[in-house]
Amino acid sequence: MKKVLLSIFGYMFSAVIILMVCAVPVFGIYELGKTTWYLTQFEHDTGTVVGCTGKRFKHKSKYAYVVETKKGARITGRWYGSKSHCEQQKGKTVAVLINPENKQKGVVNSFMDRWFLPLTLLSLPGLFLYGYLKKRKEKSNNSYMN
Repeated sequence: MKKVLLSIFGYMFSAVIILMVCAVPVFGIYELGKTTWYLTQFEHDTGTVVGCTGKRFKHKSKYAYVVETKKGARITGRWYGSKSHCEQQKGKTVAVLINPENKQKGVVNSFMDRWFLPLTLLSLPGLFLYGYLKKRKEKSNNSYMN
């Protein structure tokens, strides 16, 4: 019975790992497609960081900067960091992408807001595969020595 339960647990664990390895890059491709869509469909503009907005994450607050364009659109960044970092950004000019159909809607066009998440999600399966292949190679080298 113990053998059967361990076998079932092993298969379930393997299924979860395979699902993660497959689902993570799919979400990364979705985010990359969304970024590409924003870059091709929205108008490029600039705005000035005018403030910060906070959001509570588990036991601490993180802050994203709020950008205001010349036409009055207020856009909140997607990347949340420390309050001090956010405060340092006040007054800086940043690139934004504005929806041509609704000039009050847009997104911040920075590396952290547009590219960091998709690139991270697309690189994770490669790191898992590298670790797996390295471990497998070490096992095969050890089996030849015995």
